[in-house]
Amino acid sequence: MILYLQEEDRYSEIDLIDKLKSVKVNDVNGFLKSALSSKVISSEIEKKEYGYSDSDAKIRYYKIKFVGILKFESSFIISYPKYINDIQSDIKNSNSKFKNILKVIEKYYIDQIYENDNESGSELSNLNLQVKIIKDFLESGIYRNEIYTSILNGEEEIVWEDTISSFFPYINNGNPIYLDYFTRSKRDELENIARKIHKAVLVEIQDELGLIADLLGFDRYFIESDSLSNIGDDDYLIRVLENELRLQNVTIKQNLLKDLIKYISSCSNKSYTTQNIEIHGTASFNLVWEQICRKVYKDNLNTKLKDLNLELIGTIKTENSDVFVDYSQRGLLKDIVDKPIWSNLLTNNIVTVNSGALLDVLHVNYQNNSFDIYDGKYYSIRFEEESISGQPGIEDINKQYLYQQAFSKLARINNFRFKNYFVIPVDDLLEDKGDGVEMYKVSIPYISELGLEDIVVIGRDCSKFYNAYLD
Repeated sequence: MILYLQEEDRYSEIDLIDKLKSVKVNDVNGFLKSALSSKVISSEIEKKEYGYSDSDAKIRYYKIKFVGILKFESSFIISYPKYINDIQSDIKNSNSKFKNILKVIEKYYIDQIYENDNESGSELSNLNLQVKIIKDFLESGIYRNEIYTSILNGEEEIVWEDTISSFFPYINNGNPIYLDYFTRSKRDELENIARKIHKAVLVEIQDELGLIADLLGFDRYFIESDSLSNIGDDDYLIRVLENELRLQNVTIKQNLLKDLIKYISSCSNKSYTTQNIEIHGTASFNLVWEQICRKVYKDNLNTKLKDLNLELIGTIKTENSDVFVDYSQRGLLKDIVDKPIWSNLLTNNIVTVNSGALLDVLHVNYQNNSFDIYDGKYYSIRFEEESISGQPGIEDINKQYLYQQAFSKLARINNFRFKNYFVIPVDDLLEDKGDGVEMYKVSIPYISELGLEDIVVIGRDCSKFYNAYLD
């Protein structure tokens, strides 16, 4: 059974319990406990109006904090991002938006593994692991091991090393001629037990994920296989896979074998507890949005200064004096930002501290001679005639100005200007032709008087933005 929800939706305890029961969740309390600990939902307490008894004084509400798929017992919960205008319309349209969102989340985690040099799959939940095994099958097929056999005078390519070491050549006009030679034949080891285990795991996963197979982007594939229990018990299966892993030297196949071992250890024979929520998605879609902005807008903050073709040494004229600037000893573009210096007034010790988080994107735009500052804001702004809600706070605005100021000297010695943007998600923004739509502008008068650029809010049509990221 599938339950559709939306990020930031708010439900009373009674309403949420009713929805969970409608999709055959038996242990509702277990779900709520696991969901709260996993931070995929949050709880709020509100007081009732005056006049109620103490027992009725508080009502519990739950807020959805997750985008993606949750699995609990045999039920699935699909949670859409908060900016989607009409969930039902997308469901009728074969969940096309949601499928794209899942692809984006999957790519985000792949990017994180690559950028942080983590071992593939090291932090996967059971549901994530199942999806990974299926995706690997779609890309690489069923596990197979090649067997190479040397054949005398065969039709395949000659193996010269074996031939030269085994036969004496005839010399003709100074050239060696081999009348006999070895070739190498390759065939798949179809009876490999690791292959049988892989097939059994695939069948088992397909049975469990059947309801959401289309959302995950795969069809049901018929695979003839014994069950895992018929092949052997867990200890035997793991031992076989570990032995195969020791013999395997192909990285892709090694990773698959590791994933199969994890699956057998955690999922097979229900060794994992059904009390835990399985997650395929994220409770921090804001981080996904920020990553998309970094990739699409081509962030240069982690680029070496020497590779940016910028002037790093120069003199800035001011009203009172000339200021000499020298950034030649700083490594990356982000290192332009000066680090906080702490002084102990009692001991005279001085400590320089790493500056912490930077803005999402600083793109060096040579075509326009500008530093383009983009900050991905996963906000849903509501603009009324005399009010606004869901907008970035004053700390976000100040940070944007701060970083413009931090790079101002570098900009001046290069005759660059600034463009300053917040980037927000918008559903079905048809006016977005690929560069976004300027929707709002924010300024602080006393800061604008300093000559800093106002911040323009760009709306991005999410489908187009995601496709640019995926491409």
